Amino acid sequence: MPIEPAMLKFLRESQQSKALVYFGANGVDASFQSRIVSADPARLAIVNSVPPELIHQVASAGEFQIQVKMLRFRSPKIETDGVNIVFPLHLVEKLSETRSAERMPFEKHEKVVCQLLNPLDQQTWITKPVLDMSATGMSLQTSNFSKLFSPGRVFPQIRIMIDDQAYTKASARVVYKRKLIDIRGKLSEQVGFEFVTGS
Repeated sequence: MPIEPAMLKFLRESQQSKALVYFGANGVDASFQSRIVSADPARLAIVNSVPPELIHQVASAGEFQIQVKMLRFRSPKIETDGVNIVFPLHLVEKLSETRSAERMPFEKHEKVVCQLLNPLDQQTWITKPVLDMSATGMSLQTSNFSKLFSPGRVFPQIRIMIDDQAYTKASARVVYKRKLIDIRGKLSEQVGFEFVTGS
């Protein structure tokens, strides 16, 4: 099925703005930051940020996903041009679209962080960069692989800070934690939270 012109325009605009995208493969416990290299009616090429030790595992997966800003896609197949990861666009299926008013992705230079009160000692405030946020939750990036961010743990006090100004205050529960390999190949973790009430 040929890609819609509006979708192709969106992908090219994402390429021009150098927006970070997120690539994943079923059965691989990691997400990979990347950027779009090129987009044409037949193929979407992204930077290959998969480390050598995970290439075989990724290549053997039966399904692949990519998130570009508010859009998520999946494909049963990926290819390579010898350097980049290539999605054949006739095989790509759009999974979901989230309106920008509902979900906001961020990059580090935007100075969006979350301050969390450590629920174990109720004294220490921890600051982590926010990767994205919606009305119902957010995800953070952490590099210390702490058991503090185990799924199910509730943080009764958090503050979202944008350019050093408080944007919102809430409570949040950890719903997932997975490895994140950034565009430079550095390993960290992505921690997903849902906002909770009545805590």
